[in-house]
Amino acid sequence: THQQNKFIFASEIRPLLQFVAPCADLNALHQLFTLGFIPSPLTAFAHIFKLPAAHTLTYHASRITLFRYWRLIFNHQPINLEAASEKFIELLQDSVAAWRLSDVAVGSLLSGGVDSAALAFFLNQLSSAPIHTFTIGFTAATHDESAAARETARALGSHHHELMFSSTDFDHLPEVISHLEEPQCSATSVPIYLLYKACHEAGFKVILTGEGADELLGGYHWFDGDRRVRQLLFLPQPLRALIARSPIQMSAPARRVLENGTDDHTQRYFLWHQLADAKQLSTLLQSPISNLQSPISNLQLHPLYHFL
Repeated sequence: THQQNKFIFASEIRPLLQFVAPCADLNALHQLFTLGFIPSPLTAFAHIFKLPAAHTLTYHASRITLFRYWRLIFNHQPINLEAASEKFIELLQDSVAAWRLSDVAVGSLLSGGVDSAALAFFLNQLSSAPIHTFTIGFTAATHDESAAARETARALGSHHHELMFSSTDFDHLPEVISHLEEPQCSATSVPIYLLYKACHEAGFKVILTGEGADELLGGYHWFDGDRRVRQLLFLPQPLRALIARSPIQMSAPARRVLENGTDDHTQRYFLWHQLADAKQLSTLLQSPISNLQSPISNLQLHPLYHFL
């Protein structure tokens, strides 16, 4: 936070509330109900900001300077599937080898997916003793992958830890939000919290997770959905709107993208993730939101950057 020539920082929001009156940031709430989370540098609290990823902050003479020290750059090179697979395996092995370096024991989360299984496999290869794996099952059969995780653990010979999640476990939500320090709209935060708690209780402070695999390997449902919808974007918008509003089986986000999508991939990404439109937001927020910037534009520019 930076107010009246005073710069105060902490690794969490809670300590800053001793110096900043807790007041909701309307713009942040607008983005929460639109995107499902509050993007950096905003927080749920007015005048409190997150340091953006891959940035350093320098404070000197009452002036804040942000510097971006790293940016992902894609180097496109022609490569066949076999060579790409070999390179991917090599990089994944190197990554596991790097991240397993720790002063304490390293465990691995294990779901029914290929991503966590691959990490656990490589971790097991690098370990002198059987590793510990952790999974959370669900009483709802549609979400439960514990049997596949159990089978993978058996093949690895790992010490497997398993807990079950039921609807009553959502009673932990206030506790989870208290640790997160601001709201977010993903229900997975509760089972993930309980899973990490189980890891801690088993004596593990470092865990390989497999997070990011869906982004890297196109595992999210909307990747395939966007590929399908993109094929219809050449149709006139009124016709697309007619199709989107027809009884054809289609998810709500797919209907939204089909009716309003453009060639701009950023705009379509926003439509796929949008939780509430302007009309719905007006019923959630009492103050007017007409003067707010769109969430996408705010991801690029925020008053915090005016100190640059």
